[in-house]
Amino acid sequence: MNGRDQEKSSSHIDIENGDRLATPDTIVRTAELERSLSEHTATAGALRSCQDRYRAVMDSTYLGIVTMTADGRIESFNRAAEHIFGYPAAAVLGKPVPLLIPERLRAAHQSGLQRYLETRLATIIGHTVEFPGLRCDGVEIPIVLTITTIEREPALLFIAVIQLASGWARSEQQ
Repeated sequence: MNGRDQEKSSSHIDIENGDRLATPDTIVRTAELERSLSEHTATAGALRSCQDRYRAVMDSTYLGIVTMTADGRIESFNRAAEHIFGYPAAAVLGKPVPLLIPERLRAAHQSGLQRYLETRLATIIGHTVEFPGLRCDGVEIPIVLTITTIEREPALLFIAVIQLASGWARSEQQ
């Protein structure tokens, strides 16, 4: 056995790719990468499953659910919210929430949001209140909403659960 053959047999393993040789370290690293990729694939599948369940719940409720980021942008908008406000979700995602608020109330919304972000003192958060909302056609509608917040990295998230006020719902049905 010549020197190169002896070196190959003790610290290298031939692989079937020309003259390239794999060391025990590269074999271990490759196995670690394969295991990591397998774990990542399983995690991604579990995440997709969780997202599918979340979307099914969001889209099967009769309550409108709108989530807003701390900078006032719409992050999610379920099917019931589409029905209440008349917008398809794709048209409002990433847009400012005041799109859904009558012009005369937008300044109060903005100052209330700013106050909450600075002090965490809530005026309507955690309470069910009736306010006018604004449909895509510019018509004001009476809505009942409850707003909650959750801390999530990297920032706060506001969740509004919305339904048409009962008087409006009855007149819409007639």
